[in-house]
Amino acid sequence: GWTSTGTEIQVTRSGLSLLLDKTYYISVKAKNKAGSWSQPGCSDGIKANLNAPVISSVQPANGSVAYTGDTINFSVSAQDAEGQKLSYQFLIDGKVIREWQGSSSFSWLAVNINPGVHSVRIEVSDGGRQAYKDIEMCLFRKPVSPP
Repeated sequence: GWTSTGTEIQVTRSGLSLLLDKTYYISVKAKNKAGSWSQPGCSDGIKANLNAPVISSVQPANGSVAYTGDTINFSVSAQDAEGQKLSYQFLIDGKVIREWQGSSSFSWLAVNINPGVHSVRIEVSDGGRQAYKDIEMCLFRKPVSPP
């Protein structure tokens, strides 16, 4: 049967008994102001994904120190219980510095950023669920070399 969501444009259902690797489809229809219903629209299907990826380690470690102007190498080790392909995204102070990609490592040139403590978030997705790890990193101004 159909369930009304009123005027909501999105809905979340919990407490469902979904099976792993079974494809589920969502159908929707709308009623216009005259009371006429549209034809149902159907999603292209989604598989139940019960577990979020697990992040086991990130580099650099929380509390690491680096210099502005240096290249900082980030890497993450993560696993997915269902063996799904993982994607990774890297953010500094809430700003995406590398969008979702399949590589778990990333080199970032620390330019156009002020010295100080910065929040780094590494996000991992298996295409359905996400996990993240937050660390803090302190960037110092690079010392000037004597002549």
